[in-house]
Amino acid sequence: MSAKEGTVFILTNDAMPGFARLDFTTKDDLATRIRKINRSELPVPFRLYFAAQVANCELVERNMRYLFADYAEARDATYFKVNPDMLRAAIELAATAIVELPDEEIGISPQDREQMDKMRAYHDALRFEALNAEPGATLCFSRDRSVTCTAIGNGMVEFDGTAATPADASAKAMESLGFDWGEVAATEYWIPHAGPFAATPRTSAEAPGMDSVLTRMPNGREEASSSPVMFIRNNKI
Repeated sequence: MSAKEGTVFILTNDAMPGFARLDFTTKDDLATRIRKINRSELPVPFRLYFAAQVANCELVERNMRYLFADYAEARDATYFKVNPDMLRAAIELAATAIVELPDEEIGISPQDREQMDKMRAYHDALRFEALNAEPGATLCFSRDRSVTCTAIGNGMVEFDGTAATPADASAKAMESLGFDWGEVAATEYWIPHAGPFAATPRTSAEAPGMDSVLTRMPNGREEASSSPVMFIRNNKI
């Protein structure tokens, strides 16, 4: 791998909803880097949300940090309060190959995965609650408002006649627009269906800071010493 070739990758953590970590490496060490990050004291490991090889890593890093500077977390510019799909769409423009790694290579056990999925479903349900998505409420897909789903309770929706998680509904809606991304931000795209002048829900860019990301977090280690907020402030992951 030459000095300028490298890998750009996005990590998300279910204990930090609304945040994405953007990182870069010019070495053939992606799995090692993520395993090291996943030895942190966060309640659950980071997901490898997206990774791609690029021909000029320095150029991509410079441009990404410029494009998304307004979303960067003040305490650590590695973190962004942004829909991770926005980062992914920008990276894809420069990608020469997509990189995928299985859980075991990046330090995620089956038990970790189960806890991660539970935590994500919990936060998805909270976001639906913030949308006042009572059972029977219709939600529109923000990228194409002719695409809708119906809240059916317990954080689930009915999409295309089938019960689905918000994540599955978002992925299917994105696929209908030509984006074969598999995993996408679950509830970032769904907005209340209340006419053309309906208020748009708060976006990731307007999300609360890291001080509140653990509010009401289920089944996680909530002691101050293991809080992701305190860990990120006092340690370089």
